[in-house]
Amino acid sequence: MLIPRLRASIAFLALVLACAARANESGARAAFRPGTPIAIGHAPLALAVGDLDGDGRLDVALASDDSTVTTLLGDGTGGLCSQRDLPVAAALAGIALGRVDADARLDAVVSGSSSGAVITLLGAGDGSLVAGPVTSGTWTPASLALRDLDGDGHVDAVVADLFFGAVVEARGDGTGAFAFASQASGFSDPSALALADVTGDGTADVAVTDPVARTVTIVTGGAAGGLGALRATPVSGSPVSVALADLDGDGLADAVVGMQRPSQVGVLLGNADGSLRLVQLMDFGADPRGIAIADFDGDGIPDMAVADRAANLIFVLYGRGDGIFERSTLFPTGAAPSGLVAADMNGDGRVDLVCANHDDRSVTVFLNNGPPLPPSALTLLGAAPNPTRSTSTISFTLAADAPVRCEILAADGRLIRRLADGRTFAAGFHRLPWDGTTDHGARAGSGLYFARVRAGGSDQTTRIVLTR
Repeated sequence: MLIPRLRASIAFLALVLACAARANESGARAAFRPGTPIAIGHAPLALAVGDLDGDGRLDVALASDDSTVTTLLGDGTGGLCSQRDLPVAAALAGIALGRVDADARLDAVVSGSSSGAVITLLGAGDGSLVAGPVTSGTWTPASLALRDLDGDGHVDAVVADLFFGAVVEARGDGTGAFAFASQASGFSDPSALALADVTGDGTADVAVTDPVARTVTIVTGGAAGGLGALRATPVSGSPVSVALADLDGDGLADAVVGMQRPSQVGVLLGNADGSLRLVQLMDFGADPRGIAIADFDGDGIPDMAVADRAANLIFVLYGRGDGIFERSTLFPTGAAPSGLVAADMNGDGRVDLVCANHDDRSVTVFLNNGPPLPPSALTLLGAAPNPTRSTSTISFTLAADAPVRCEILAADGRLIRRLADGRTFAAGFHRLPWDGTTDHGARAGSGLYFARVRAGGSDQTTRIVLTR
C-alpha cells in the first residue's frame, strides 16, 4: 500500500508545482483575489447562489450538517452580510434554489437525509427563508436539482435516493409541494447528480455518479417529464462529484467528474445517445470534491474550477474548446472545501467563485481580477422554465448601458417574436419574458425555438423548448 500512496503523493506534488509555476507565467489568464473566510458558525456541506432579496445582487444559501440553513446577502462588491440561520429538523445533504411557488421570490429546497424528507423553504423576499411544505417518504434524499421538467410552469425536483439506490423525479405543484412521479433504479450509491441536455433533444437529462459501481450514468429525460433510459459509463475511480456543460461547442452537454481511489478528474464528452467518452484524465492526489464550470478568462470557452477537500486548494484549469483543459492556477481555501459555485458576485462581468468550507465552518468569496472585459459585455444566462408550456423568461446581464435586441427564432431561423428592438438597457441584470406567442399574437406551436440576444457587439443564443 505504501508504494501506491507514495506514487500518488509524488503525482499530486508534481501537479501542485506545475500549477504554481503556471500561475506565475505572464500568460495566466484569470487572477482570483485571495478571499477571507467568513465564519458562519455551522459546517456547510452544500451551497447555492441566487438573488434572495430581489435587489439584483447575488446572495448565498448554505446547507450544514448540523441541521441549519444559512443565508448571507451579497453587497454587490463581493462581500456577504446579514446572516440569517433557519433550523431544520434534519441532517442536510443538498440545497438548490428556484421559484417553486406562485410568487416571484426565490425559494430554497433542501434534502434531509436523516429524516427522509425534501423540505421547501419559501423566500420571504428580504433574504430570509421560512418553513414550507415537506415531501416525506421511505427514502434517504441526498443530492438534488431543480428544473421545470414537464413544461407546466412549475419547478420540479430530481433527487438522489441513497436508501433505494435510485434517482427520483418529484413534480412540483406550484405551491412548494412535490409529489413522487417516476424513478430510475439500479444504482448502488447515487452520490451526486447534475441536470443538462446531454442528448440534444431540448430536454434535461440527469448525470448520476455511483462511487460503488464506479460509473457515471446518464438518465435521459422526455419533453413531458419522466425519467427514461439509463446509459452507464465506467470510469477509473469512484466518482463523487459531477458538473455538466457544453465543453466542445457541439450543442451537447459534457461531464466533468471528480473521483476518489484514485483521486482523479475526468472529462467525458457527451453523445446524442446519452453515452459518454473519456477524453482527458488528470491525477489529483487528494479529494476533488467541488466542481464549477464557467468562462473565467473571458475568451468564450468554458473553464473549470476544482475544490480539493483534502488539500484545501482550488485548481482552475482553462478550456481549449475541444474538451481538453490546460494551464492551471491554484490558490488556498478554508478547511475542507465541500461546495463550489461559479457566479459574478460583484457585477463586473467576470465570473467569481464561492466556496463552502466544512471544517472551519465558513464560506469564502474569491473575486476574479482577470483582464478587463469590453465595457458593453453581455452575459446570456439562459431561459427558464425550460421546457415550458406557456411563458419562459430570458435572463441576461450587461456590464454597461447598451442597446439590446432580443428575438425569438424558430428552428429554421424564421423570426417569431421581437422582445426588445434596440432600446437601451441599464448595466446590470435583466429579464425578458416570452409568453409563447408571435408578433401577431398567435400561439406558437410546440417545438424548439431560439432566443437571440445582441448587445454591445456581442451576439448570444439560448434554446427554448415549447410544449403545448
